[in-house]
Amino acid sequence: MPCASRDEEIRRTRTFWIIVIAAALLSAGGAGPAVIEYAPILVSAGQGQKPEPTLWVPCPNNGREAAEHRVVRTFQRGPGVAPAATMPGGTSQLVCGNDAYGYYHIVNRHYVEWNEKSIKTSENWREVADYAIAEALKNPQTVAFRAVNNTFCYSREIYLVNKVTGAIVNVTYPNVVLRGQDGVIITAFPAGAQCRG
Repeated sequence: MPCASRDEEIRRTRTFWIIVIAAALLSAGGAGPAVIEYAPILVSAGQGQKPEPTLWVPCPNNGREAAEHRVVRTFQRGPGVAPAATMPGGTSQLVCGNDAYGYYHIVNRHYVEWNEKSIKTSENWREVADYAIAEALKNPQTVAFRAVNNTFCYSREIYLVNKVTGAIVNVTYPNVVLRGQDGVIITAFPAGAQCRG
């Protein structure tokens, strides 16, 4: 079967970008830093790999009000245990939202910060944001509950690696803030420190 052979060759030689969880994460049950590694590698059986970037459903420039609840991306979420409250594991949705929450808020308030990270890694800002948000929600190092507005903030340390040079170019702490009642993402931004209460 020539097609199967060609497909197998493509699968073996195609470069993927992987997420490498640092040894501390594996040995400390989720307490260590996550490493987003953008260096190209050949994929082999049993090797961890970063999946192809998840496409975000577009939010329109016109008709924002009608698109407010449109789901852009659904993320897996680990349980968020904070001193005053707990957010159960499940999923969190990034919706188009408005200027106060969701995709429009992230673009309007934090695009520049995400873009600065993406320039360092030679990536699109959404790809960096996507993997950083996914790791912070799935494997949080810190979860803070803010009773004043019923929100949870998930964060973790992430190393960014330039996909061209393979060098670590930055350490960041994505802070992902969720509504307490439903886990919808209010905002997400790369910060210099873990979430605080």
